[in-house]
Formats: sequence, structure tokens, C-alpha cells
Amino acid sequence: MLTWTLPCQPSCRCNFPKNSNLLTLLILVVSSLCIAVSDAFPGETAVVVDSKAQSLLDKNQAVTAPVGEQVFTLEPLVVTAEKMDITLEKVPASVSVLTQNELKDRGIVTVEEASRTIPNLYIFAEGSGGRDSYVYIRGIGATNNEPAIAFLVDGVGYSSEGLFDIDLTDVEQIEVLRGPQGTLYGKNAAGGVINVTTKDPGPIAEGDIKVTLADYDRQRYEASWRGPWVENRLFFGISGSMETKNEGYQTYALTGHDADSLDEWTGRAKLRWLAESGPEVTFSVDRQVQNDSAFNMAPSNELDNDNKWINNNAEGWNHKVADGISMKINHHLPWGELTSITAARNWDNELFYDVDYSSLDFVSADLIEDKAQISQETQLIYSPEGENGWQLQLGGFLERIHFDRDVMGHYGTDASVIGLAGVNKHWLSEQKDDQHALFGQLTLPIGNRLTLKTGIRYSHEKKRMELDRWSDTSGNLVAGSTNRTDRANNFEEWLPRFALIWKLDEDITLFSNIARGYRSGGFNWYHQNDADASFESETNWNYEVGVKSNWFDRRLYGELSLFLLKTHNLQLEQLQTDGSPIYLNGGKAGSRGVELTMKAVLPKGWEVDSSYGYTDSRFLQYIDQSTGTDYAGYRTPMTPRHTLNTALNNRTQIDESGKLTLFSQGEMQVIGNVVWDTASQYAQTPYGLFNFHLGLESDSGWLAKVWVKNILDKEYDHYVIAPAGLGPRTIQGPPRTMGLTLSYLF
Repeated sequence: MLTWTLPCQPSCRCNFPKNSNLLTLLILVVSSLCIAVSDAFPGETAVVVDSKAQSLLDKNQAVTAPVGEQVFTLEPLVVTAEKMDITLEKVPASVSVLTQNELKDRGIVTVEEASRTIPNLYIFAEGSGGRDSYVYIRGIGATNNEPAIAFLVDGVGYSSEGLFDIDLTDVEQIEVLRGPQGTLYGKNAAGGVINVTTKDPGPIAEGDIKVTLADYDRQRYEASWRGPWVENRLFFGISGSMETKNEGYQTYALTGHDADSLDEWTGRAKLRWLAESGPEVTFSVDRQVQNDSAFNMAPSNELDNDNKWINNNAEGWNHKVADGISMKINHHLPWGELTSITAARNWDNELFYDVDYSSLDFVSADLIEDKAQISQETQLIYSPEGENGWQLQLGGFLERIHFDRDVMGHYGTDASVIGLAGVNKHWLSEQKDDQHALFGQLTLPIGNRLTLKTGIRYSHEKKRMELDRWSDTSGNLVAGSTNRTDRANNFEEWLPRFALIWKLDEDITLFSNIARGYRSGGFNWYHQNDADASFESETNWNYEVGVKSNWFDRRLYGELSLFLLKTHNLQLEQLQTDGSPIYLNGGKAGSRGVELTMKAVLPKGWEVDSSYGYTDSRFLQYIDQSTGTDYAGYRTPMTPRHTLNTALNNRTQIDESGKLTLFSQGEMQVIGNVVWDTASQYAQTPYGLFNFHLGLESDSGWLAKVWVKNILDKEYDHYVIAPAGLGPRTIQGPPRTMGLTLSYLF
């Protein structure tokens, strides 16, 4: 629950974790070894071929029929789900892919928007800019806790939920892997993985400029450029975006200010070097700055489409700065591939918000956070018989995270009912996480049609938290309020995987998959009893079967999967007497469901893309320790029972020269029933959203498009919490919005 989510403050600097000299030295040594090995084992040819640029040119190309008009087909998608380039049909798991063209056609600019197109994935983003993004796949997710879904950008993991809902400027592809992926991705991939791949610069100079103007005074500007710096050797790319929304969907009644305004800018730069006979090295740096109003919640009975006033007694705000730097070294060897990814990231956040989300002068909070992480992953792929023979993946992973958190809760006059009027509570914590892991996976063909994939990962984490707590009134220390906690815990897990791929023919592939995942244990910052200072890891097993198939000469692609998922040692949120949350272990849960994806290229420029997901996720064993209530059989929160998305688009040439194309797309998004709490007291009934895009495209790169989202102005709850004794609080979904997008590709 978000009642006591405590945000953080940015100091606008990229801090490296403290006491990381040994780890940093080790990372530099490993990176140097990669380059050394590259020199020791030169590539098979001295001619530099930019394979990535060539694959991009080949991807989604039109296939011309020998006679008659041009016929478009669905070319095989290349994904990185197995931590190597591989076609989608060869992945023994449920994977959804959004390409750059699909993102453009649908007008998707954030990960939360992308989630609406993926079966059994749902993201609840709080605040205009997504201060927290709570991600759920197949009933597995987390709020205000260790993430249960791994999130990676260009192979670098993001450790905080405050980083997940990133801007998608200059993104090449998004992959969503559903189900535990612990063997290759490690901790916090208990529910799945979201892989974001940004565009690499190559030998072709290209770029784009895009402007979007919409109602609510929303303005968005994007630009990017990529191309050669030194011919066939050095390439450079840069991209950025800026977005403002000066008129919010809702307004603070106290001040008249907008409750969900936004001011954000992002930037990314890449430098890519291709050696004549050696490694490919890519340096990347990125930065995101975000200012928005925080948690535009209000009592549920005060919000509807006709009443946009939020009657909170305190106006919230949020300021976030996130930046990172990474170096990827990739070397293609005669017998395989060696890859090293070194990265450092920093996330600073400062937040003030009304904790009770009401006109009561009950409690508000200031929160300052600074999280820094540094990581190193090295992977060797040994494939002496080529991509169709047996393969062995071996890898290692190191990570250090340093997390500082400073929270102050201000209790107002209405807090007299719990005896805290005029009290300021303080929590000052420092947490250090050190992780190391080793993993391996064997891909073994058995005959001509059957392939076995099996692997295992060993992961070890050491976490330590130092927490100081005290209270004051008007700056005077409250007697007996000081308390210090110093805890250290070790968490280790073995994460196996077994998968079979059975290729019936060139167009139909069956797969089965058994995998184990886990979400790391941790500490409770707000615990009242020392016995509740920490909690253990949560683990699960996933059992899955599915089929992937192509039909009608690759004009139709379909994917169907069935899954059963069992979770043990659940990390469950409990509210304490002052309303603050802690996590305790206990109970079991189970999920079962189905996922169906279909893409088709139809005659006369029509395309259809549809997906459906069903998840029945319930507590198998769970007794609330604070109330003694048995919730076995109840649905788990935050998981839509049904997710459905269908998009139909058409491109028609409107002049004889073929220089102008009329583009149109209609889209339907349906979200099934969602319960918001363990007792199923609060729920969102099923609802549907309809979007439409209409535009003109020219062969010279120009695009002009008008669009409408939520055409019917459907009212729905996007996220609901229930603070102790105060009733449900709601973040409403966006109303109908419309706008104009102009872009130019060059």
C-alpha cells in the first residue's frame, strides 16, 4: 500500500556506492580481460561489418511476390530474451515484443502506456511522472518493496521502481518476458522481465524530430541523431525529449494549482566503436530530470468526471533526477561470443505529500532518497557448431547498491485521535546490498526437431541496514523516542530452469518450461517491534506449455501459452497501529491462466494486432497477523483478471506517385476486474478504453497525425489504497485527451 510510501531527494549528482573500491577494481579488471581476450582471439575476418545495422535493415522488410502487387509478411523478430540475439520462435517462454514502428503508430511514450498492449502485464504508476511504478505480471508484483519484475535497459538492470516508467524516446524495441526468469536474470525476476533496447548508432546517418501538442496544455518535443563519426569505425548517437503539462486533469481546491502537472526532460548519448578485428565497444550515458505533483489521490467518493477538485490540505510535489553510465564490450569469436557490461546508476528523489490524502490535518511527509548502484556482468557463449548446434552460456554478476533514506512525518491537529498531534517522526536509514551470482545454461539439440534448455544460477546477497528513529515536538526531542537498529542478513538461492522446444515443422513450435524465481528479502524501515525488522525471500515455481506458429506464408503469427505458478513464503504488507506498513512472510499463493497473441498482415494495407490474457491469482494460505482473518481463497490484489488489446490499422497510398500515405488506427484496451486490497473490499469493475489515430505520411519522411485517447471519456480508478481508518483513496485514470503530432525523419 502507498499510505506510507516514502520518496526521495535528488542531489543531482552521480554518486558511486561507498566503500566500493574493491568491487570497482574487480570490474575494471574484468573489463580489461574482455579486451585482452578480444586481442588474443581476433574475429574471423578483418572486414568490418556492422551486423546490427544490417539486421535492422533486414527486419520487417517487405517481400515482393514474383507476379502482382507487393505482399507484406511478418519477418522473424530477433529478441534478446535469452541474453543473446535469437529469433522469437526459439525462446521457450511467453514473450511479447513492441517494435519501434508499433510504438510510433500507437503513440506510446512511456512504459506504463506500453503495458496496456501486453497480456497479463499491468503497471500502476503514481504521480504525473511515475514516482513509483508498481509492476505486476501473472499476479506477481510488489508495492513499496523489492521489485518482483526485473527491468533492464540495454542489458543494465534498474534497481528501483522509481526508474521503471522511463521515457521511450529513441527506443528500438521492448520485450516482455512473462513468468520467472531467475536462471539468466537473477533476483527480482520472480514475475518476469521487461527488456528495453535503445537504438545504436551505425554507418547510416539518420535522425528525427517530433513535436506533440495536446489539450491540458501538454507539449512534447523529441529529437535524435545517429551516424558515423569515423567511417566504419566510430559511431555516435544522441537523443532527448522535453515534456510539459501545465494544466492538470485535477486541481487542488486549497491553492487552485494543478494536481498532476509535469515538467520533464531526458537525454541519452552513445559512442560505439568497431575494431577491425576485435571487440565492439559501446559507451552510453543518460539522464532524466522530472518535476511533478505527487500522488494526486483523493477520497474515492469525492472524484468523478464532473468533479476534478482534490481537497487535500497539503499540496504535494516531487523532484527526481536519475542518471547512469555504462560500457558494453562485445566480441564475436570463431567459436562464440564474449560480452561484458559495466554500469553505474544513481537515483535521487525528493518528495512532499499528504499521507492521508484528505482535507484532514492528519499527517504529511517529507522524504529524501539517494540510491547508487554499480554492477558488472560478464557472459561467455560457447557455440562451436554455430547457432543451430549445442551452446553453453556461462556468466557471472556483481552488484553493489547503497541506499540512503531520510523521512520525516508531520502529524497535525487531527492526529490527536491517535495521540500524535504536533509530533514529527524521523526515520534515517542507510542500506548496503552486495550481490554476486554465477549462472550457466546449456542448449542441446536432440535429433532434428527437439531441443533441451537447462540451466541454473547461484545467487548470494548480503544486506545491511542501519536505522535511527526519533520523534520531536517543535524541535524538542520526545523522551524515550530514540531507537537504533543495525541488522545484517544473507540471502542465497539456487534457481534452476528446464525447457523443451519441439519444432513440429517450419511454422509450428511447441514449448514447455519449468523455472524457479525469487524476490529478495529485506528490511522494514518503519517497524515498531525489533522482531519485525526484516523479512525473508519469496520464491516461486512456474509451469508452462505453449505453441508458437506462423500461417499463410507468414502473414499470420499466433502464440498461445498456459501457465501454473505457485508462490511460497509470501512477502505480505501489514499495517501497524500508526498506519505505517511493514512486510512479513507467511502464506502461499497460486496463479493460473492463459495468454494469446495474434498478429496478421491483411490485404490492401490492413494489419491487426491482438492479445488476450487471463489470470486467476489467489491466496492459497494466508492469515492476517494483525486481525487473525483467514484470506485463503481470496484474490490477490493488483491483478486484472482479464487484459485485452486489439489494434487495427491501415496504410493506403492516396496519390498515383505513391508519395503520400493515409494512416489510420483504431485501438481497444479492456481491463478486467481488479481488487485493490487483500480483503477484496475495494475493486475496479471491468472497463474499456478506445483510441484513434489518423495521419498523413510522406515518402520524404514527414508525418502529421491527429489522435484521441479514451474517446468515450471513460471514468475509472487507476490505483486505490485504503489508509487505516480513513477509507479508500483513488488515483483516477486520465480522461479523454486529444492532440496533434508532427514528425520528420531524415
